[in-house]
Amino acid sequence: MKDNLKYKKLWSLDVRHIQEDKVLEDYVELYGRKNWKKIAKKLTLQISSKRTAKQCRERWENKIKFQHAPCFWSEAEEKLLFSLHMTFGNKWAIISKYFPGKSSNSIKNNFYSTIRRNIRRYNKGKNHDMQLKGPINKLIKVPEFREILTTSKKVGKEYFLSVKLPFESFAFLDKETNFEKDLQAENEISNDDLELFLAFDDESFPRFEVNRYEIEEFS
Repeated sequence: MKDNLKYKKLWSLDVRHIQEDKVLEDYVELYGRKNWKKIAKKLTLQISSKRTAKQCRERWENKIKFQHAPCFWSEAEEKLLFSLHMTFGNKWAIISKYFPGKSSNSIKNNFYSTIRRNIRRYNKGKNHDMQLKGPINKLIKVPEFREILTTSKKVGKEYFLSVKLPFESFAFLDKETNFEKDLQAENEISNDDLELFLAFDDESFPRFEVNRYEIEEFS
C-alpha cells in the first residue's frame, strides 16, 4: 500500500487541501492533540496521500488551531464587516479578503454572534410584541432593526433599554414574512395543479368521443 501512496511535502491552498484540513481537524477532535501517529495514519488512508505525524502536528499548530482561537475585532472592523455584508451577503470568502489574518469561518462567527448578542440585549425586559424575532436575514433588512443588530459591544445596556422601535418596522417584517409564505403556498398549489393535470392525462382515465356533426349543428 505504501507504494501506491503519493508523498506530499506541503499543504497547498486549493479546494482539495482545504477539505483535507477539515478531515485533519475532525481527527484531532476525535483522537486529541497528542496522538499524531494515529491521526496521520487515518488521514493518509482517507485522502490516499502520505502524511506524517510531524506534518499533521505542524499543520495543526501553525494553521488550523488559529482558526478557532478568539480574535480581536476593533470597532472600525466590525463596521466594515456589516458594510461589506450589505454588499456581498453571506459570501464570507470574499469578505475575508478585507480582513487579513482572519479566516472566513471566524468572520462569519463574529457576524452572527454579534447579532445574536444584540438581540438578547434588546429583547431583555421587552414585551413579547416588541421583541425582535425571526430569521436574521429578514431582520437585518429593516433599517431600524439593523441599527440595533450591528451595535458595538461597547454600547451599554441603557441604550437597549431606552430604544423604541416603530410599529411600522414590525409591520414591514410581517409583510415580508407573509409574502414569502404566500409565495410558497402558491408554489404548492401550482404543484398540486400539475399533479391533477397529469392524473387527468393518464391513459386509464375514461375519454369520450364527440361527434363533429353534433358540434356543427349547434354552431
